[in-house]
Amino acid sequence: MVGKSYKKTEEDIIAEKRRKARLKNKLVDLSPPKGLTKTDAQEGAMLRNTTVAEAKKRTSDLNKNARKTKDAPKKTELSDYSSQLKALLSNKDNLVGIDSGDGRNKYQVQINKLKKRMKAEGLKFSSLLRDVKKQEKAGTFDRGAEGKTKNALRKKLKTGPGAK
Repeated sequence: MVGKSYKKTEEDIIAEKRRKARLKNKLVDLSPPKGLTKTDAQEGAMLRNTTVAEAKKRTSDLNKNARKTKDAPKKTELSDYSSQLKALLSNKDNLVGIDSGDGRNKYQVQINKLKKRMKAEGLKFSSLLRDVKKQEKAGTFDRGAEGKTKNALRKKLKTGPGAK
């Protein structure tokens, strides 16, 4: 009866070599069998005099540190873009009235250019806009373009039933 054939593992080959060497009363040759190679991770770990587990841990640590530095942009870069966004927001009424020639107004074109510059440097426009809107709610930034209606609304919010 013929059994299922299976691919010999490295342990099976070494065990077979030991059995044959014991029968012949010779020393066991434990060199890796021909045709079987180590994985790239094992070879790389051997070249660096470390283990595969240590190499994986070091790689994951490096990746975590790279993510941290990428997510934390320099404050000077954000403050520069913040001032540009604030200038666009305060001139929005004037810029919306100017046609750029391609169906968009001047404000849309300028905001789009700002987004592209930020994206090229790896910064997020949405987080900048969120920060500027927080400043606006806190009262540290005023667009100024809305004029009397916004000031009346602010006054109403301060004295209204939901005021703190």
